[in-house]
Amino acid sequence: MSPASLARRKAGREALEDLKRYRGVLTVERFLADRDEQRRVLHAMLIAVQACIDEALSECRFLNLNVQSYREAFEALGRAGRIPEDLLPSLMGWAGMRNVIAHFYPVLNLRRTFESLGEVDALEQFLDLTEPPATKR
Repeated sequence: MSPASLARRKAGREALEDLKRYRGVLTVERFLADRDEQRRVLHAMLIAVQACIDEALSECRFLNLNVQSYREAFEALGRAGRIPEDLLPSLMGWAGMRNVIAHFYPVLNLRRTFESLGEVDALEQFLDLTEPPATKR
């Protein structure tokens, strides 16, 4: 595994740990009212999702899969049997969420963002599935 991939995976896993911690201590009321909390959660989400996207794109390059979007990267890996079919909708949704966060789209729904803290396990599953056997935890 390349040093870049190792660093990306480490950053993604750390962000996921943060998101899990936030979902255990943060209330929806506090999240909706506190811009600092929103930014903290959104930043960790962006790091976690981008780490997974970058790993998906790397895997697609390795498999010579031609993809045009982040969502397509997950879809192509599903077709190649690298990701279970039941995990695909969530990962593809996270790819869309990444774009909303990264490009500051006005459609960002903060209540839905808070709810998505309960869905970060899909990102962790993806990292687990794509981790080379020699480095698995």
